[in-house]
Amino acid sequence: MLLIIHSSEKKMWMQDTSLSLQAKGLMLVLTTQCTSGTTDRETIMSPFTNGASSFRATLEHLRIRDYIRTYPVRSDAGRYTTVIWEVFDEPTSERTKVDMTISINGIQFPVKTNTAC
Repeated sequence: MLLIIHSSEKKMWMQDTSLSLQAKGLMLVLTTQCTSGTTDRETIMSPFTNGASSFRATLEHLRIRDYIRTYPVRSDAGRYTTVIWEVFDEPTSERTKVDMTISINGIQFPVKTNTAC
């Protein structure tokens, strides 16, 4: 998977009372211990004792609240090759407009340029 981290000093997720403790823990790992680039779920899950289903539920919790976006990438043959994860410090509704895009395998992805990746 390709991980794109949009991190700033705000860390709005820390004050978000709608997030579970587990979701905040995952956000903490993603925004402080991971860097943008290629990784896998096992590496991200390594600090936790929870299983894969708990991890998927936490990821969905963060997706619903717009802190994480996922984009599956398919090969020319139509098979999934990887997933791109975009991780944000604040939910979509509170972010400013997107002012650039990146292209990976012909797919355009929005990127905010006023945050460090």
